[in-house]
Amino acid sequence: RMMAEVFTFAEKRAVDVYFAVDVDTTSANPQELIGLLPDCARFEIDVPALAWMGQEEGKAFLVNPETPEGYAFYKAQVEHLLKVYPQIDCLVVWHRKGGTPWMTFKLESMPPAWQEEYRAEVAKTPGAEKLWHAHHLFAQAKIVAAFQRAVAELGREDVKIAFGSWDFNFLPAANRFLPEGVPLIPLDWMVLRDQSIFDTPERRASVAAVAAHRPVVPIAWAHHDDGNYVGRPYEPYAGFFDRLTEMACQDHGYGIIHWTTKPLDLYFKSLVNQVW
Repeated sequence: RMMAEVFTFAEKRAVDVYFAVDVDTTSANPQELIGLLPDCARFEIDVPALAWMGQEEGKAFLVNPETPEGYAFYKAQVEHLLKVYPQIDCLVVWHRKGGTPWMTFKLESMPPAWQEEYRAEVAKTPGAEKLWHAHHLFAQAKIVAAFQRAVAELGREDVKIAFGSWDFNFLPAANRFLPEGVPLIPLDWMVLRDQSIFDTPERRASVAAVAAHRPVVPIAWAHHDDGNYVGRPYEPYAGFFDRLTEMACQDHGYGIIHWTTKPLDLYFKSLVNQVW
């Protein structure tokens, strides 16, 4: 109820709501629900331990969104989100950097039809097989397609579907396998290790190579992330609009991620003023 009020407040002020939904974590794939689906609507994988996420090593099932029952599993999520939060303008299918169920399974664990389709796609562009987490993003593209189908069937064609994650490594494979036109939303996570995507011409060029084919909305990072930091924000980038232009992102916007431990007005105002 509180968040619905927040989104209503935002909508009245012409603020678009981008709502990111984890799809690859253990909590996003509840085994007690997936176990109710028929065998044809799911496939079994091996899952590594991931202590910080409460993920135990063992076997798990993932849902095949291309089956009627599997599609219903994802459509139900979309339908309920839009019922609770009708102000959503964009649903962002979100995944993690690795270790989660949809980012660890072996190629041989995918449904046979997927394996055949994947090999056919790779044969068209042989270099695609070597892209970061190629077959995992090939598989998640099917979740994106299910979300697109769901909003259309629910009469909410006004809701866009995007795809995002931490860092920029996923861009090439996502660009290769996702439906045409789906925006990509990467977080500049590596700034925490002094390796921001905005810092060097080479890194900016890697984004431009993908942004030439579909919208990329980079998310800058305002300050450190260790759960305790309450000091000054990062120093804003100089020439920020020029950097966005070099990345071919100037027409699709950018974002700034921050935790609510301290106001970061100086950082926000700098980037806003530079692109205004």
